[in-house]
Amino acid sequence: MKLENAKHERFCQEYIIDLNGAKAAERSGYSTKTARTQANQLLTKLDIYERVAELKEIRSERTVITQDMVLKELKILAQSDIQDYLEVVNQYPGSKDGRVSLKMFAEMKGNATRAIKSISEHITKDGIQLKFKLHGKEKPLELLGKHLGMFMDKFDIGDNLKKLLVDRIFTDERPKE
Repeated sequence: MKLENAKHERFCQEYIIDLNGAKAAERSGYSTKTARTQANQLLTKLDIYERVAELKEIRSERTVITQDMVLKELKILAQSDIQDYLEVVNQYPGSKDGRVSLKMFAEMKGNATRAIKSISEHITKDGIQLKFKLHGKEKPLELLGKHLGMFMDKFDIGDNLKKLLVDRIFTDERPKE
C-alpha cells in the first residue's frame, strides 16, 4: 500500500531502481550531504521495508522475472563447457590432423546457446576465421557461491558477545561463569 508520507514513498520508488540507498535518498529530495545517513535510517523503518518488498514483488510480477530464473541463468553460464559448442573434425580420412568446427545450434545441449557471448566470421587470405566467445564463468560462480552462503564478507557475532569482548579487552576481569 502506498505510503502516506510522499517523500518516503518517493524514496521507496527510487530505491528499487538500483537498490542504492544514498542515490535513492538524493533522487527523492534529501540533501547530498545527508543522503547516506537518511537512507540508513529510512531502510530500518518497518513501513519502508514492507513497501520496498511490495514494490519488488510488483516489479517481479510485471517483468515475470523470478529469483529461480536468475539462478538458472547463472547456472547455465557457470556450467558452460567448450565441448558443448565446438568439435574437432578430421579434414582427411585417416589423418591425425583436424580442425575445430562450431556445432550446429540444434546439436548443442539444452540451453547451451544462452552462454554464448559472441560468434563472428572473418574472411582472411588463409580462409575463413571463426571467433567464438562464451560469457565468463567467474562472476556467475561468485554470485552462485554468495547465494549459497559460501563466502562471508562479514561475520556477525551479536551484541552480547561484542560487549563481552570489549569488556574483556578493556578490563582484566574474567567473565563470571
